[in-house]
Amino acid sequence: MTALEKKCKDECRRIVIGDGVCEMCDRATGIQHHGLFKSNQRYKLDPGLQYEPDLQFCLCTDCHTSRPEAPHVDNDKFLAFMRKKGGHLAHKAYKVEAVTYAPLVIKDIWEVDFEAILAGLRER
Repeated sequence: MTALEKKCKDECRRIVIGDGVCEMCDRATGIQHHGLFKSNQRYKLDPGLQYEPDLQFCLCTDCHTSRPEAPHVDNDKFLAFMRKKGGHLAHKAYKVEAVTYAPLVIKDIWEVDFEAILAGLRER
């Protein structure tokens, strides 16, 4: 990972975690969850998606891995739960689904413009 990629990762994390409150249960100690799992082929084919805050959620550990609608238990239930919460969470859930079902875009890591990504993240 280059220094520029690390800056993008850190800035994206700062945006996603925000005040550290879980977006499912409103408890503190939120951690970053990628709406598309890191093992998802789309992250491998378009590495720039890793730095898109609208594809990520701030969740506590329980909501991340233990609840019946936790993304690591049942991702479809998780996205439905987020859509039901409404507002920006519904927007994020719909965006995750849109990216999941969109045609694949293949980009090499060298094609990702990390300077543009970092500039966009800093504008938020």
